[in-house]
Amino acid sequence: MQKTYRLFTFILFFSIFPGCFASKHASQNNAPIVDDHGNVCSQVRQILDLTNIKTDGSLQDIVTKTQQAWLRKAGTERWEMETYLTEQDAALKKLFHEMNMFEAIQPQQKQYTYFLLLGALFKTMDQRFAHAIELYNSGIRFDAIVLLAGARPALPAQGENETTFLNYNKAQYLNQIPQTESEMLQFVYDHAIMPASMRNIPVQMIDVPMQTTPSGNVTRPTTADTIVHWLATNPKPGNCLAISNQPYVQYQQSVLQTLLPAGFSVETVGVAAKDNNDLAVMLDTLARILYQEQKRIQKYKI
Repeated sequence: MQKTYRLFTFILFFSIFPGCFASKHASQNNAPIVDDHGNVCSQVRQILDLTNIKTDGSLQDIVTKTQQAWLRKAGTERWEMETYLTEQDAALKKLFHEMNMFEAIQPQQKQYTYFLLLGALFKTMDQRFAHAIELYNSGIRFDAIVLLAGARPALPAQGENETTFLNYNKAQYLNQIPQTESEMLQFVYDHAIMPASMRNIPVQMIDVPMQTTPSGNVTRPTTADTIVHWLATNPKPGNCLAISNQPYVQYQQSVLQTLLPAGFSVETVGVAAKDNNDLAVMLDTLARILYQEQKRIQKYKI
């Protein structure tokens, strides 16, 4: 009877606090990047050594040091980062592979309540929605589609321009050229070639305004901002399939686990990253994963 009670208690705890367990995208040694006790995996410790970062071993100190050393400067986008060159390139890349930060992540279920498409550059949102269509064609199903984006202005130098939109799926007859991330994501959805049954799934657009920092700077909305705005619409609890792409899957999984309340579960999936991805971007992303995992653990600390 005592064993049955303990098992029931564990199951109940897990169902109430789905985000308190480490991110499901474990490294190849079956250890998460950060476990629920705040211990980082061996690959992170090796990357710290290879990049000459000395810490006391605690997650708090690791986060502090990696935020200083790896994080891109405030106001700088990933594509604006300087290339990270080191004699340790091959060793670092191997460790990122071992942490599944290059590899494609696939859904583990067939039926979801929500399909969440996360905003990004136009070409990335297009890739993500194309992947969603592939998953749907493979038998994955969802009850509702949620498009999560913000009012970030289009970036012509990054392919977000009139030429791109006019050539997209032969969409020559446009009433208006998309001007923001949200408008571009709506454009992707409107012009995507998908099965009629997928087109009939209810869709919700979350369009988040530009954000003002305490210092008065105006910045683009983040993944967290879009999720907070979606939750403000009071969606019913359910299981979510979020579409990202590597190397950002584990970071966005951690953000979602931190923010989604009891009753929600989430899987974040995405296509593989190119093997020539700049190590500066990989280190920046790992720094964000470590920071977000610290927040997740602090939230669910009992």
